[in-house]
Amino acid sequence: MAVSSAEYLGRFFDAMDAVESGSRGAVSDDRWLAENYSGEFLPLLEPYIRVSDEAIAYETILLLANVRERSISPEIDDLFKRGKDSVRMACAAYIKTMDDDDELIPKLFDGIEHNDDYVFFNSASKLAKIARAEDMPRVRRTYGHVQGKMRLAMREVIKAIIRRNPSMEGEKWLYLSVPVAPDENSFDRFLAKSKEYIDVRYRSSVFPRKNIRVSTYNNVRDALMTIRKRLYNEEENLRYYDIDKSDRFEELSELAEWASIDLLGKTVLKDDRVGWMRLKFNSYTSKAILGLGVPVLFRLSLRVKEFIRIPRNEKNGLRRIQRQRQGQAQRVLRCGLLRLREGMQSSLQAHPGKARVLQGLLQKAPA
Repeated sequence: MAVSSAEYLGRFFDAMDAVESGSRGAVSDDRWLAENYSGEFLPLLEPYIRVSDEAIAYETILLLANVRERSISPEIDDLFKRGKDSVRMACAAYIKTMDDDDELIPKLFDGIEHNDDYVFFNSASKLAKIARAEDMPRVRRTYGHVQGKMRLAMREVIKAIIRRNPSMEGEKWLYLSVPVAPDENSFDRFLAKSKEYIDVRYRSSVFPRKNIRVSTYNNVRDALMTIRKRLYNEEENLRYYDIDKSDRFEELSELAEWASIDLLGKTVLKDDRVGWMRLKFNSYTSKAILGLGVPVLFRLSLRVKEFIRIPRNEKNGLRRIQRQRQGQAQRVLRCGLLRLREGMQSSLQAHPGKARVLQGLLQKAPA
């Protein structure tokens, strides 16, 4: 289970208190801090490598070395030249750790690329701990070539690299997609169909409209994601294809980018009135999610979505069922909000603003 920044920082502060009490290694040797580290926690830890307390700075630098946080390397190099003795010692240990990893990584790749026994799994396990962002293409090549448990092991390597590099999180779905084997005929058909979809069907039926239904939006979004995924996984194969495939690859990439940007500018409408009311209500709750810091409201809105599927302009019998399901969905949402308020009494008392937001939600949810 993912650890929140508040949980991680709390554990870090506890370890710092132990360091200040004279417990050497309370931060740098804490396995929980190392195993649950994510690159998104770096802004929380970075200020402590420059504090006046040398023991705290020393321990923090060693922790960042243990978790292979490479984005801090320029600051470590500067501290190595300007810091005090103990801090410079920690910086030297950090630099040596990264240099040792740089020497070890090619050997680990050799282990996963030329073995299929325990050597493979041992190398993959070590690579997951130290692989760099620039190693992703080579990791994905092996990821596409292996099957079964070996592919699962390489998947963990990819996820570990992304965890240490938050800037890669937005394209995680691409990195975890499976590379395709070179097949020029299949790629040729894909290019032709995809270009026809965007340049003809999208341009004629979706592009001219400012407002589109949510079903249209979802279908087009899924199609564009499928196209982008295939392009991403074929890029390595272009060297095996005729030169015209590279030109068509670039053309389709530009078309997909254009369509994606255009789609984001559309106003998305629900297919029926009840659905529009649901979208309007959920747009309010989505703002409240950030204030309350609880994902429960989002899950409740998904449950509401499951109840509302019948267009308004159907027969009277269907309209009656629609009203019944609408009332059922509203009761589910209100019940969830009440439970949320009961479970957050202490937090709401400390944050009156959150209490007002939650009360506003309850007022908007009919009894």
